[in-house]
Amino acid sequence: MSQLYFRQQADRSDSDSDSDSKSQSQNGYPALLHRQAGISSVGFVFTIALGFLLLTCTLKMLPVYIQNWNVQSVLDSVQSEHLERSTPLTKAEIRSRINKRLNINQITVLTSKQITIEKTAEAYTVIANYEVREQLFSNIDVVMKFDNNVTLPFNRED
Repeated sequence: MSQLYFRQQADRSDSDSDSDSKSQSQNGYPALLHRQAGISSVGFVFTIALGFLLLTCTLKMLPVYIQNWNVQSVLDSVQSEHLERSTPLTKAEIRSRINKRLNINQITVLTSKQITIEKTAEAYTVIANYEVREQLFSNIDVVMKFDNNVTLPFNRED
């Protein structure tokens, strides 16, 4: 509808005078409709700064999250090994197996001493709760908190 209106306006102005032809484009539409606007320099700098911030956050935080996935993988592998055995693992065996797997996977965000093993009446609960502080810029840090745990039951029903 707006194109029809502008076409009618252009037709009227053509018939009125040809002296106004400077304000119209070649196809009869007003010249203001063909004026293009791009991003301003301030908008461009802001977009680049936002992209830089997102890239920096990703590059700083992604390795920590990958190590957390590896920590959960270590706990899951100890749990599956515990469930496959005919006798349950002891606390010392659990800690030893976790320590070996942390070393093999080169996990540096926590040690086996930071992992808590709680004994209840029916199971061991292995808890690996930790937080990692990563510096983004001079005095701006990001803190990531992770809560990982698995349960290793004493009596397994087959």
